[in-house]
Amino acid sequence: MAKAETGAELYKKGNESFVSEDYDRAIDLYTSALAQDPSLLEVYAAKSQALIRSERYDAAKTEANRGIDILRGLAANEADSRASDELKKCMQRSGVASFYLGKYKEAKNTFCEAKKLEESDKGITQWITWCDEKISRFGDDASKISSSASQQPSAADANQQNADTKSAPAVSISELNLSGETQAAKTASNPSASAESQSAANQEMPVPKIKHDWYQTETHVIVEVRIKKLDPKDVKVEF
Repeated sequence: MAKAETGAELYKKGNESFVSEDYDRAIDLYTSALAQDPSLLEVYAAKSQALIRSERYDAAKTEANRGIDILRGLAANEADSRASDELKKCMQRSGVASFYLGKYKEAKNTFCEAKKLEESDKGITQWITWCDEKISRFGDDASKISSSASQQPSAADANQQNADTKSAPAVSISELNLSGETQAAKTASNPSASAESQSAANQEMPVPKIKHDWYQTETHVIVEVRIKKLDPKDVKVEF
């Protein structure tokens, strides 16, 4: 009879699936790891991140908050910093999930709480800035707006659109019409707008089929290009 895998082994396999972008498999393995050993503190943030990558933001937020509830007490009582580090990660995941759900004020509050654990974290500071930009444009909570108006871009798509700027992750075009003015009304009041809009659409760059993600620190910009099953010998990076 085969020996049952330990929680740590399942967690390691989950990480391997995550790196391979098999997020559904990673989520299943992380879930099994926690079932085997709930004391594996690193799994909560890891599972939440996999859910974010698969754009399951409600589930990602639920999992991150579950980790926060468990880790908060441990962080206050443990002498080492492991629980505190994982607590910060879970808060970050919860904030990111709230952001993509359109709950900008809630996201900002979570990021601010995470920042208290490490004031020097520039990544969290950037997310707070993005939340402020969204709040100034769309209010504290855009999640209750109709689906067509409140639809958020995916985390990967938002980072892709933001690769050349320092502004907040982009919103959908429909989000820019939250004042209630319909496109039809705009066209009626300005007949040339339709032709101009069509011309602009024809000139738009096609959406790349290869997704990429990026993040930055004070001194580095890290870019992930997501192409599966490449032979390392065929990969060349030029600057």
